[in-house]
Amino acid sequence: MELIDAVKGRRSVRKFKKLSIPKEDIDKIMESAIWAPSGSNRQQWRFIIVTDDTLKNKLANAIEDVVKEMEKELGDDSEIISRLKKSLPYYTFFREAPVLIVAIDEEVPSTSSRVMEMRTNYKCPISIVGLSSVAAAIQNLLLTAHSLGYGTCWMTGPLIAKKEMEQILGIEDPQHLVALIPLGIPAESPQPKQRIEGRVEYR
Repeated sequence: MELIDAVKGRRSVRKFKKLSIPKEDIDKIMESAIWAPSGSNRQQWRFIIVTDDTLKNKLANAIEDVVKEMEKELGDDSEIISRLKKSLPYYTFFREAPVLIVAIDEEVPSTSSRVMEMRTNYKCPISIVGLSSVAAAIQNLLLTAHSLGYGTCWMTGPLIAKKEMEQILGIEDPQHLVALIPLGIPAESPQPKQRIEGRVEYR
């Protein structure tokens, strides 16, 4: 498969067949991830490959519990609670995937991040450098998975339970959970959406 075909053909898949994935395919996908570019070649990404259904359910339950806690605090008629309840299936469907890839940033202090903190007076737990590096690795694995016939979905919605999921997975500072990526054989064929025009400008 040509790279441009993988880029244009990849879709976010949210339904998977209940079939296991050979470890050699997972290894190939993850190898492509760790060959991504990274700020100052720090390679500060970390990945946890979850295949245990009990652990996947614990993570999904943690997200559901956060929504329940927020409902108690804000009330059932809150607009944000209404939106969260509608979004909940999209935050937890990963429990049905045969494999769940947990993407982690291991924060490494850099000159650029320190300068940005000084100039903005704001310290973000994940630097732009770190987040960009992990994002590049995620894109690599998404494209490689697609080229091998697998479906994936880049999930950040579950981060409403970031703290709880980090506790379950044993992720501690300076590491931070960045995204969840379910992986499996697609049980659906999402159609492409039209690209938004005018997002590229030449000067």
